[in-house]
Amino acid sequence: MKEHSVISDPVLHAKEKYEENFFTAETVFPWQAYASFCTTGQFARLENGFVRHCGPTAITNLVLMLRARFPESAKAASPEEIFLQSAAIGKRLFIYHNMDLFHLYGGTNNLLAGIYIEKCLQSFGFPCRILNYFGSQSAVHGGRLRLIRRIPANPATMEQELRKGRLLYLMLHHHRCYGSHHVICSGFRVLKSSSSEREDRYFLIADGWSSSPRYLAASELGFCSYYSVF
Repeated sequence: MKEHSVISDPVLHAKEKYEENFFTAETVFPWQAYASFCTTGQFARLENGFVRHCGPTAITNLVLMLRARFPESAKAASPEEIFLQSAAIGKRLFIYHNMDLFHLYGGTNNLLAGIYIEKCLQSFGFPCRILNYFGSQSAVHGGRLRLIRRIPANPATMEQELRKGRLLYLMLHHHRCYGSHHVICSGFRVLKSSSSEREDRYFLIADGWSSSPRYLAASELGFCSYYSVF
């Protein structure tokens, strides 16, 4: 198994990792009909070019998924228009920096990502605010979306939120494949071994690199954080 490759087939990944046969015992993907998989590559050459733009790309996928599910709430815009407006908001707030200084500085500020998400969603017609508690309400209520930050990301808590139909804006830190990267998580699969009691979970993501679903193994998440959108 390639240690640092993206995961497109969780069953094959688990088989190679554990040297056992696995099967999918459960799939939870409430956003399947609304999924968006825009990539950094499709936006990299817009205007004068963009680098380290996984944050604006993740926000673009988030907006497109919310708009597909709640079309009456959103403003009409193409993916490119959404990306450019999101990038402009990030630059205006000094949260997204369109630069890559020796691979050390640039991109989206993780500490201020919640403000960034909030302002972008508001600009596309989704009233939104950041909260400091874990709520149990449905995805949209009172005409307002809500953001909750979870540090660190716990696979069990992520699973609970996804079962409630929430979207997760996931910020990876030093991940073995993605490094420091922002993605949208919208579901998961539970895999079970055919020959033992072993069980593993794989989170379905729009990784900003691929135009189709990719997965993160729960056992390999490492330290990361996320905002729950509901």
